[in-house]
Amino acid sequence: MNRRWSWLAALLLLTGPLSSAYGQWVPTKAIKMIVPYAPGGAVDLTARLMAEQLAIALGQPVIVENRAGGGGVIGADLLAKAGPDGYTISFGSDPPFTINPHLQSTLRAVD
Repeated sequence: MNRRWSWLAALLLLTGPLSSAYGQWVPTKAIKMIVPYAPGGAVDLTARLMAEQLAIALGQPVIVENRAGGGGVIGADLLAKAGPDGYTISFGSDPPFTINPHLQSTLRAVD
């Protein structure tokens, strides 16, 4: 009896992922990439190179927008205020999103 339940459990575990459905998102307009650092730096150059390749892969333009200041706080706040539609992304390091919301009460958490 235990052997039968073991086989049934194994079968259910193996067939579970087969029934998953994956939604596909295809952009229909330009994507804005926010870089929370000044233009001309290493982060900006890397973001522009990535934006170029991302535009080729997605078939839509990716616009790089630099919002420097406050150790990345201005760019992180702009991202937090953007609509949750997937057309605004950010490129940079973690501190504006992980450390600064704990240090400044005016910042909202970015999910």
